[in-house]
Amino acid sequence: MKFRNFRDFFAVKGEIPLDQNADPSSTPFVVTLTNANGLIYAGVLLPGEFEMKGKRFSYKNKEAKVGPGPGGLFKVQLKPAKSGLWRFKIQAFADDLTAATLPEMTVTVTVAGSTYQSTALYKKTKKGWKLDRFPLR
Repeated sequence: MKFRNFRDFFAVKGEIPLDQNADPSSTPFVVTLTNANGLIYAGVLLPGEFEMKGKRFSYKNKEAKVGPGPGGLFKVQLKPAKSGLWRFKIQAFADDLTAATLPEMTVTVTVAGSTYQSTALYKKTKKGWKLDRFPLR
């Protein structure tokens, strides 16, 4: 997570035990970031907003980064891995992530009707918070 002059940036990646035959584009995709004080960020993709590229489900919205409005989900990728898990990458922009004042934060991802959640301690940096890889399972 980076605090910036124009829009703050939030990114998370990891693996989830989603069924290999799941269709992430058939139900809403939801990601939230919270701490003990409440909601920091929430992003939603509606059914059908993912694009199939091979075996990968992708979403990209350039307006979230530079356009008018409050930001939002910028890039989301989901793909089945050989391990039997699904790998995901999420990037989002928001006008204000300054509610991220505590190092313990929880990311919740809802995809294909299943919800995955992980809480971890982030490391404070000059411009925000950092966690290398989220153990979301």
